[in-house]
Amino acid sequence: MAAPVGNSNAKKGKEWFDALRKQCVQRDSLTKIAKVVCEKAEAGEAWAIQEVANRFDGKPAQAVELSGADGGPVEAVSRIELVAMGGNGNGKG
Repeated sequence: MAAPVGNSNAKKGKEWFDALRKQCVQRDSLTKIAKVVCEKAEAGEAWAIQEVANRFDGKPAQAVELSGADGGPVEAVSRIELVAMGGNGNGKG
């Protein structure tokens, strides 16, 4: 679903990103920050180790469990069954 007409939240986020990026580049902040994170990881800080691992290996996929009514299995329904139940089979009623 798209944002309503006139919604400028994405623009505000982009402006913040651009300003932050500009300051980090001008000050060589990313190199300094990366150095601190690496030092903390070497010292055994769990959050820093996790950050380094996530950057090199990517974040692990989040497990998602689906269940049907009352925690039972998910019930698959075909388009034909949907029509038979009174729907039109296109997901809109």
